[in-house]
Amino acid sequence: MISKHYAPESQKVWLGFCALLILAAGWLMGYYTGMRHANLAMSRHYSPPKRNPFDFGNQTYAINSQKLSFVNGTFKNNQQHTATIMSINENGSHTRAATILVDEPGGSGSFSYLVGAMITNDKVVYSQPVLLGDRITIVSINVDEKSSTDNGMITVTYLDHAPNTPMVTAPTQKQTKKYAFEDNGTLVEVLH
Repeated sequence: MISKHYAPESQKVWLGFCALLILAAGWLMGYYTGMRHANLAMSRHYSPPKRNPFDFGNQTYAINSQKLSFVNGTFKNNQQHTATIMSINENGSHTRAATILVDEPGGSGSFSYLVGAMITNDKVVYSQPVLLGDRITIVSINVDEKSSTDNGMITVTYLDHAPNTPMVTAPTQKQTKKYAFEDNGTLVEVLH
């Protein structure tokens, strides 16, 4: 026969033991999670995310004597003129970057421009837009490839229209152009 005092005492011990297990499990989980984060931070392959210093989408650019003020990567006015910032690429050291600006001033034209940016004296300097072509297709844009010079280089590959081809046809002629940064941020085409 079981005593009336034995059953409640046994339940108290059992509940205390369960509470102790839950606390121990919580402590172990917290300890393990903290160690994982500490080990990750100490790992050679971990680097905290870097802040991107370039903000092409909130700048003012001069194109054909007109100033286009972009907000979040787009420009729009009341005369069906739109422009968009696309294809941003930056080099591994985060000191140079480039983007494609596509300007559609109304009508059938869609003009692609290259815009570069570089950090000089701890300040971001943006280049003036450089016209690449009308109704072209951008294939790639790379900043500071292995063949770059001291001032850095942007390589743009795109498809253009072959001579004497109507502009309504898709561009098929592959073009590659290289641009170097000058000290003031200006882009100059490098001719081979």
